[in-house]
Amino acid sequence: MKVITILTFILFINSCSQVSMNQKIENANFDALKEESFMRYSSNRLKINESSEIQKGLIECHSGDHSSGIDIIKSKYQEKKNHPTYWNNLGNCFFLSQDYYKALWSYNIAVSKTKKFNIISQNNIAVIMLKQNKTKEAIGILKNVVSKTRNLAPKFNLAHSYLELGLLKSSNQIFRELYKFNKKDIDFVHGLALTETLSGRFKDSQAIISTIDYKDRDDFLLISALNNYSLGNYAQAQEILEQQGLILSMNVKRSSKKLYSIIEKKIEEIEKSRQPASKQ
Repeated sequence: MKVITILTFILFINSCSQVSMNQKIENANFDALKEESFMRYSSNRLKINESSEIQKGLIECHSGDHSSGIDIIKSKYQEKKNHPTYWNNLGNCFFLSQDYYKALWSYNIAVSKTKKFNIISQNNIAVIMLKQNKTKEAIGILKNVVSKTRNLAPKFNLAHSYLELGLLKSSNQIFRELYKFNKKDIDFVHGLALTETLSGRFKDSQAIISTIDYKDRDDFLLISALNNYSLGNYAQAQEILEQQGLILSMNVKRSSKKLYSIIEKKIEEIEKSRQPASKQ
């Protein structure tokens, strides 16, 4: 049990470094947040959404050309300066360029120019709070946002906020709601499976992730390997970890290496126990 505690702790630390949605989704049917964010749009999906200059600038930012995107949006300042959407989109570009100070400044202007509660900008402010490790402040904002909207992105961010504080029950409950809404969304699946594993429900976690193709996701492979190890499927856990040859995430690599070493020792112990005792 001590080994499992150490490994789940490693998995927890790794999960907290992956709050943002940084996986691109090619098929829109698997993106439950497609109406709320471009964050997981593939390059092909981004190209078909250039409906205005502001939108074009935002897409440039999502494609990695932050400077060009910001310049495009700024060129519309005189025309759009009193529109909260303008400031929110500018904030998104600053956020994507990791200039969180200017992003926060832009989001606050968006809030000030909105007569009603600005759900989108408030959610984005909370995400910056998460980036600045102000998790409790983020939770306060997100709980307020969630109470005022049916949008899924604030719920998703709130679930991650609870996870960062180790509030597994609260995090799991929200991820379960999101999963019920869309069982094809890979980040909803990941969140629920992760919180199930961290809660010690390894069989349930494995059943959840077995419904999707996750072979190119190092975080899923680590969860699956830990589930199988915890269920006594040592050879299968070892085989899963051996699939991680091209994985780039250093956090996951370190965790996987630790687990692989433990599995090797366990398999050796089992093999020795099966050998006939030598005669005296």
